[in-house]
Amino acid sequence: MAAQRQALSKALGEIAADRSLPEVEVEFDIDLVSLMAFDNLAAVSLEPKMLLAKMAEAEDLDHEILAALAGAVIPGSTAIAERLAVEADSARKRASWARDHLELLGLS
Repeated sequence: MAAQRQALSKALGEIAADRSLPEVEVEFDIDLVSLMAFDNLAAVSLEPKMLLAKMAEAEDLDHEILAALAGAVIPGSTAIAERLAVEADSARKRASWARDHLELLGLS
C-alpha cells in the first residue's frame, strides 16, 4: 500500500506539471485534521486495527478529493479528468482493502 501511495504521489506530480491542466475551483467540506490523517501515522498507535482504520479513512478522503477534481476538470481536459478518475478509483480500492483487513482482524 505504501508503494501505491508513492505511485499516487508521482502520478499527481505528473498531472500537476501538465501544461494542459485547467484552473478550477472546487469547494470541499473536509476537516483538515482528517486530511492529514495518513501523513500523521507516526502519531497513531501501530496497533493493526487503528492503523488500518486510519488508512481506510485517508484513502476514502483521497477518493472523495480526486473524484471531485476529476469532475471539475472535465470541461477543460477530459484526458486529465480520466487520469484523476483512475487515481480516485485506486484510492477507493485501497480503502476497501484496508476495510477488508479490518474485518478479517475482527474475525480472529
